[in-house]
Amino acid sequence: MRARWMLRAYAAGDGLACHNLVMLLAYCYSAGMVAADCMYSVLGELTRRFAESDVAMMLTLLNAVGLQLRSADPAAMKDFVMAVHSRAAAAGPGGLSKRAEIMLELVVDIKNNRARDVKASRSAASAAAAAAAGGDKSKPAVAQNVGGGRGGAAAVLQPGLLKWLKASGVDDVTLANISWAKLVQPNKKGMWWHPAATDAAAGLLPGLLAEHMHSSGAAAAAAAAAADGDDEYEGGSGGAGAGTGASAAQLLQLAAGMRMTTDARRAAFVAIMGSEDCAEACEKLLRLPLKGDQSREVVRVLVECCLQESRYNPYYGHLAARLAAVSKSHKVTLQYCIWDQWKEVAGCAPRRLLCLAGLVAHLLGSFVLPLSVVKPIDFDACATWTSKETFLWRHTLQQLLTSFASDADAESAFSRLAQQQALGGLCKALGLFLKLRVGPWLVAQADAGVLRQQCLDSCLLRLARGEKVLLSSTAAVLAG
Repeated sequence: MRARWMLRAYAAGDGLACHNLVMLLAYCYSAGMVAADCMYSVLGELTRRFAESDVAMMLTLLNAVGLQLRSADPAAMKDFVMAVHSRAAAAGPGGLSKRAEIMLELVVDIKNNRARDVKASRSAASAAAAAAAGGDKSKPAVAQNVGGGRGGAAAVLQPGLLKWLKASGVDDVTLANISWAKLVQPNKKGMWWHPAATDAAAGLLPGLLAEHMHSSGAAAAAAAAAADGDDEYEGGSGGAGAGTGASAAQLLQLAAGMRMTTDARRAAFVAIMGSEDCAEACEKLLRLPLKGDQSREVVRVLVECCLQESRYNPYYGHLAARLAAVSKSHKVTLQYCIWDQWKEVAGCAPRRLLCLAGLVAHLLGSFVLPLSVVKPIDFDACATWTSKETFLWRHTLQQLLTSFASDADAESAFSRLAQQQALGGLCKALGLFLKLRVGPWLVAQADAGVLRQQCLDSCLLRLARGEKVLLSSTAAVLAG
């Protein structure tokens, strides 16, 4: 919104508005709400145009946070300095205004990490404004008040205020990896400002395709089945449209059927089930006014909705990945929630176990959670497992092997686990489980026509590499 205001002020030639909005942007950066790459993107756009109004905005921005930007990314500052001097050289001798000359002096000071004297900075800015006005005192000197604590750091906040902002969680809303062009782009959807939560069409989350976004349909159908008490629900395309366009009242009825007994759980359920895609759902969930332990209900409801599906829906995996990327607390809750589900395997239906296997495989395969998350599982005792436990872990590991983006990613995941000396016993046990319990089972699945030959070859290749990495690791050798 504020970025578009700046565009409108620039188009209207309103120098005072541009100055004020640039100062607002500088204070947002100083407060940690905007990352340095976004600021350099703004400077790059101004350098590209290099009109008189652009130079005025550059002077304001550099005088406010120039030294901070240099400290944050010296290489980017060097590139900016070179670009500015290149544009100045192209203007030729006598082609620069007084304001541009002052801006170049400030650029040199910032490059040399030298703060300008406050009075000198303000007097220089006043002279630049007067020169731009052509000596006409009736025209407002829009750049007159660019000073602050010191030239190049006028918008730097006090340490106490910065500490308070960090404690308030400002890092969770920082605009990182966002360019100026993206900032002013119209019709943005979802959590466009977050690196892991931009529009699905941008492809920042591999594998997130349109067919994976059927949350409102299949999920609501599964929820309706759960509300009817049909634990073995095997609904197919007939229920795919049941939840499409469902009202909040209908969703609340489904929530009651799934024993969503608290306001926090009901609100999370409606946000998850009533969204068009995982970007919208994530945005709604993060906006919920939850306090303290209530925020944990978000992940618990998400996992429960996922396990109520007739088959695993990747929508939940992508939504969980977004929440984990945004909030560390959601990531920790997700891990503990999965551990809780593993303890309840004996009472779960096969359909629910398959959904759990798909969710865990998705999170491990996309490196949202590390492979060490399986440490509570005693793979050494697999010979005494129930059929449901064996069923769960065979399918989890099969889907994990197929969920990796490449063979290198698969080997990397196992290597990270093998490098942890304290988990030598887990490395050995998991390696043997892959070799003795999963590999032969995959071959039998292919022989029965359940698994395609191409998929089998890929799984066996990654399984062999993972098994080799785990069993040959120093930690596993010492544990043996």
